[in-house]
Amino acid sequence: MAFFNGLDLGSGKQLLEGFSEWIASRSDQGGWNLVWPVLVLREAGFEPWSGVDWHALSGDDDARAVSTFFTLLDEFLDGRPDAFSG
Repeated sequence: MAFFNGLDLGSGKQLLEGFSEWIASRSDQGGWNLVWPVLVLREAGFEPWSGVDWHALSGDDDARAVSTFFTLLDEFLDGRPDAFSG
């Protein structure tokens, strides 16, 4: 996730602009005040505030979270043809 935060900063925060809000809008749970990595974990089926140490996911859980992130990112960018033009 740090890599994508860096890409976003390098793009002047244009690459992931609106990503958190877009993820939050997909859920009836809201989450408008949450950062996108937490929202991705929630979409992957984790509840980071439930007492689970989400900083130390198992290999399988980490793979699920990464897969969920790329699925969400693809959908988000597909809906924004001008998302990152340079």
